[in-house]
Amino acid sequence: MVSIIRPSNVPLPDGSALKASTDRTRAANIPRIIQLNALLWPETYDQPWLTWMDLDLTMPQFKLLLLIASCQGLRVGDLAQRLGVTPPTVTTILDRLVEHGLVRREDDPVDRRLVIARLTAEGMRLLQRLNVHAGTEIAECMDDLSPEDLRCLQVGMEALHRTWESRQTALANASDPEAC
Repeated sequence: MVSIIRPSNVPLPDGSALKASTDRTRAANIPRIIQLNALLWPETYDQPWLTWMDLDLTMPQFKLLLLIASCQGLRVGDLAQRLGVTPPTVTTILDRLVEHGLVRREDDPVDRRLVIARLTAEGMRLLQRLNVHAGTEIAECMDDLSPEDLRCLQVGMEALHRTWESRQTALANASDPEAC
């Protein structure tokens, strides 16, 4: 029997050397990607539910906090309108958020009779711990990427999203008694 000695980087006709090389690369890349994700959001990576369990806010307080964060500050009347409640209701909820040190009141520069609610640094840190990141923060980081890195990130995120959706659909169909 004659055996052919082939360098390890030359693929066999069936492509198995290439597949083995690709598998090794994937095996090295996946843990690194998971590690990088943990570095970006360390508070939410290890048992993320613990951060939510320790949250000492009512649902109305949390909704108001998210609304203030998403608009980077709003007048009390505008907050009330967006939440579908009265200004006195917002004022009461806002008082609790101020007591927690998550929100501060500022005089409106246009009309000093009005107050604008803004997140404090502590409020921003809380939302970061909860993995509720402001889109602008992530956008600013992406703006610093080279065009090639940004394109690679988009391609990778789109691939990850497609795979995630596919898995979620498969899980939903598997748990659907009608699918059997």
